[in-house]
Amino acid sequence: MISKMILSANAYGCSEEIITIAAVLSIQSIWVSGRGAQRELDEVKQQFAVAE
Repeated sequence: MISKMILSANAYGCSEEIITIAAVLSIQSIWVSGRGAQRELDEVKQQFAVAE
């Protein structure tokens, strides 16, 4: 599907935009966290958690 979108982009004059969209869609996560940041992130998330 992404390859078809890239190949068709030239006909619509939006190649750069489609390449950007394809790049974002092809990775798992756009968010990058440093080493040890996951623990800190989990602690901050706990502040907003509500027991159900």
